[in-house]
Amino acid sequence: MAIYLLGPLSHAYAVCPNCLDLLWSDVSATLWSDVAIDPRNGEIVVVGQEASGGPYVVRKYDRTGNRLWDVHPFAGLDSAARSVAIDASGNILTGGLEDFNSNWLIVNLDPNGNTIWSDNFGSGNLQLEAVFDVAAGPAGQSYVGGYAGSGLRLRAYDHSGAE
Repeated sequence: MAIYLLGPLSHAYAVCPNCLDLLWSDVSATLWSDVAIDPRNGEIVVVGQEASGGPYVVRKYDRTGNRLWDVHPFAGLDSAARSVAIDASGNILTGGLEDFNSNWLIVNLDPNGNTIWSDNFGSGNLQLEAVFDVAAGPAGQSYVGGYAGSGLRLRAYDHSGAE
């Protein structure tokens, strides 16, 4: 077991909880926002934004810190991932924002980083509209919370991405 941390200067760390020894670290040009652990195998998923100002990035590591894959599900957009959750099947739910807080971006990936479904929600009128957190339900449901236009919003999706 390890404690997983996201640190300054785009670092991802794994630390031994009993002795606080560094188990592994990785440095990249990415600003990480959140981390989740796959309940099936202990693999680690981190989400964030490339340090250059985009795009949205999702990275998966094995338990020993080896990079398994990176995906940019909204390539070409000025976007950033802010939250991640992993369900019991290993599917990865992420939420973030596009275009300086004007739209929510939500993507559900399979354990290999392939898109299952995605959603883009918002007015696009440069109001603050951003995902704050995501959660995965026990039967493949997805829950996304954030701010949209005039207040807090909660959206729920089934396993296929239908709201």
